[in-house]
Amino acid sequence: MVDPYLRGHELLQNLVRGDAVVGLVSDVEEHQRAMLSCLWQAAEAGVAAAFRDLSDCYASRLVPLGAFDGVGAESAASKQWSEQALVFLDPEPARELTLRCLAEALRLGDRSALRSLVRWSHDSTAENKKHVLRLLLEQPAPTPEELYQLGLLQHWLGDAEGSAKTHERAAELGNADAQFELYVYFAQGIGVQPNAKSANHWLERAAAAGQSRALYNLGAALATGTSGERNLERAADFYRRAAEQGNGRAAANIAVMVLSGELDGPDEEAIRMLNWADDLGFPSREMLEAVGLDDPREASARF
Repeated sequence: MVDPYLRGHELLQNLVRGDAVVGLVSDVEEHQRAMLSCLWQAAEAGVAAAFRDLSDCYASRLVPLGAFDGVGAESAASKQWSEQALVFLDPEPARELTLRCLAEALRLGDRSALRSLVRWSHDSTAENKKHVLRLLLEQPAPTPEELYQLGLLQHWLGDAEGSAKTHERAAELGNADAQFELYVYFAQGIGVQPNAKSANHWLERAAAAGQSRALYNLGAALATGTSGERNLERAADFYRRAAEQGNGRAAANIAVMVLSGELDGPDEEAIRMLNWADDLGFPSREMLEAVGLDDPREASARF
């Protein structure tokens, strides 16, 4: 007997990887109906992972997932929701269903759904942010990651002081994202008194933990000399480390440094960095146009 969740998950992955785009799915509407039928059957049987997949189905209407651009809200019109899910109301049906599915996954024991709830509440109503905040506060023994998420919500709801205190709890427990947030807070005086020494302390701790934005900022400070004397070799090292953590702009910056002659290296190195930036989702050509540099990939393509 076929497991409904496993079958529904497989059908979803077919769409995400683009099987419908390349013609491997002959009837897309039927494929989606079968997928939703399996996932809802599993969800109604209490499978938390099915609700997570359903949240992806509706969220993809807002932000495509791979080659999949989601399903319509009408597919959930007759579904029954728990009280925990029903509190989520949003003018955008796809966002409302995303939040409800994630709330159901959390109710069924998938605590990792909290991170996604925070993410999708960002552009939702203040009431929905408060609902997610309450769910976070209800969790026993919050993890450093959950404390970081709580700090984000507090900030979005206008509680800068509370956010700073929560981020500090998460940072002291080793959460690198919270450490970077504290760098920003102390640098800009968000919920705390501005303090350059404290800002630098948290920036260096975040960078030591491999936080990509912290690594990028340290690279930028060395490249521009804002932290003292310019050191382009060290700046490039921080940029490379930031790129290794997924920061495409950092890779593009190295390419610009090479192409402008600030950093020794062949055009092949610049091309490698530009391609790396593109692979990480950063539009390298736009950066080259902004700084007035030719794209070396176009020159090499002519030969």
